[in-house]
Order: sequence, then C-alpha cells, then structure tokens
Amino acid sequence: MIELPRDSLSISWSLDGESNGRLMGRKEAGWAKLEEWEIRERAFLGDFSLKLQGAEVRKSRYPLIDLALSFHGALSQVAMDGSSYVDFLGESGRIVLSLKDENLNLRIHPGRGFAEVPFIHLYSEVCKFQRSLLDILTTHRPEVLQNHFIEYLYRVSGVREMGEVQFHRHLSAMHEK
Repeated sequence: MIELPRDSLSISWSLDGESNGRLMGRKEAGWAKLEEWEIRERAFLGDFSLKLQGAEVRKSRYPLIDLALSFHGALSQVAMDGSSYVDFLGESGRIVLSLKDENLNLRIHPGRGFAEVPFIHLYSEVCKFQRSLLDILTTHRPEVLQNHFIEYLYRVSGVREMGEVQFHRHLSAMHEK
C-alpha cells in the first residue's frame, strides 16, 4: 500500500454566492418542485479543486452536487468493475479511474496529470465532500429538504446521523412536507 503525506490529497470547494443567490432566494414551495436534473445541473454552483500528488483538477462555477454524485458513482463503479471515469458536465476533460490492488490510478485528461492513491483515501474524501456540501446547504436553507431528491441525498450521505442538530433539521423538514 502507498503511504501518502496528509497534504497529498485534498478536496476543497466553495459555493458561488452570486450564481446561487437566485436559487437560494426561492420560495419554500419552489424547492419541492425542482426535478433531479435541475438540482444536479443548475443548482448550487461553486468552485472545486481536487489536488492529488501534484496533479490538480479545478472547476469554477460548476454544479457541485452533480460533481459529488459523479465522483461517488464512479468510485462505486470502480469498486465493482475495476475502472470508471468522471466526465465534466458540458466541458471537455475526464478523470479516468482504475483499480490496481488496493490503489486507485487517476489519469486527468487531457494531459493534466497522473496520480496513484489508496482507493479508500479518495473514497473517504469524496464522501466527506458530499456530506459537508449537503450539511452546509441545509444549514442555511433547511427548506431545501422538502425536495425529495435533496432529502434522499441527505439521508444516504449520512448527514442526518452527524449529530442531533442535523437529525432535528431533517425531522422538522419532514413534518413541514
């Protein structure tokens, strides 16, 4: 197994206040009606960076929920079939993932780097990214939990189990439906 220094793998992100302002100002009833594709492709834009052993992927004003779900899905596919990829919505570029023993090889196309990392390290970082994104979104606007897709993501990402505050946020949103 490859031993990595703690700073050799990092995922950082931030929400873009300007592009999300229109969505975050939505009335409560509006959230419940949004479809999955709207949430994945048009909601919650932000900046994202994945740094791994000198290789880096950066995206600006990118749909963060779509990116989190794409990475999570690709890693699930790797666990089952040994390889997969992450495409970037409406953009050129791809991260190709392939399993070699317990390590994951990542190739960033076109020609932006190669890295190898223990599978569990990247999987853990992707899960933390997804969970923290959903926690922050629902902290600021708990009414987004009235959307069936966001509520589903909240449950399966483990946010609800992070603590009493998160559990009660979910419970309150479910009573308001």
